[in-house]
Amino acid sequence: MKPLLWLVAAGLTSGASYASAQSFDVTYRARLAGLPVGQARLTSSVDRSGYLIEISGSYGAPGFRGTFSATAKGAITGDSRVLPESYKASFDGPRQRTTKLSFVNGNVFQIDITPPLTADELKGRAPIKNADLQTALDPLTSLVAQLIRVSVPGDPCQGVARVITGASRFDVQLERNPSKLTGSTVSCRLAYQPVAGHKPSEPGFLKDRKVELEVPASAGAPRLPIRIEIPLALGALTITREP
Repeated sequence: MKPLLWLVAAGLTSGASYASAQSFDVTYRARLAGLPVGQARLTSSVDRSGYLIEISGSYGAPGFRGTFSATAKGAITGDSRVLPESYKASFDGPRQRTTKLSFVNGNVFQIDITPPLTADELKGRAPIKNADLQTALDPLTSLVAQLIRVSVPGDPCQGVARVITGASRFDVQLERNPSKLTGSTVSCRLAYQPVAGHKPSEPGFLKDRKVELEVPASAGAPRLPIRIEIPLALGALTITREP
């Protein structure tokens, strides 16, 4: 569930250009094979000086249940780049854990994971190196950067995000899905590429999945995802934004 949440939140970060990124308060609901499995509320305050973005929600299905929350804040420079300052994410479920990231000049300065990853969790993981921490954004800041970029006219289905969650580093690439064309929305495909903090022998269920993302076709208001779909063995996992 956690890799999926951060993949969805990450979006894109390249080519940011400030225009009309705005505050918002939206709710998303998730269904697996048509059955409800979770919900989340996403709120933010964004202006020319900085941003604060928060997400909180719950997930549940037979055999597992939990809650999650995350907050990120930072500055927006004169040339419309985001500079993260802090990030905190907490999960309360089968295993409780809180992750905190501190940034200096846009780079990760400190990572605090409580409780720390166990020896079994660390075994076989690709280590996160200093180079992996440079210009990488937390998942929520990455979303803010994406909203700034696509608030101006242009193709929202392009770019690569360098995302760090604390325990892992991965890239998210977006491209246009030419098989789905509508007048009011744009269909994109998300590609997840693990970089560090993962187990190469276990790339995870997101690897090689054709994640589809629909966003509003018109620029202006925040182009938050309308619908996300991930094919899984048990059926399609769909995440939709409430009207």
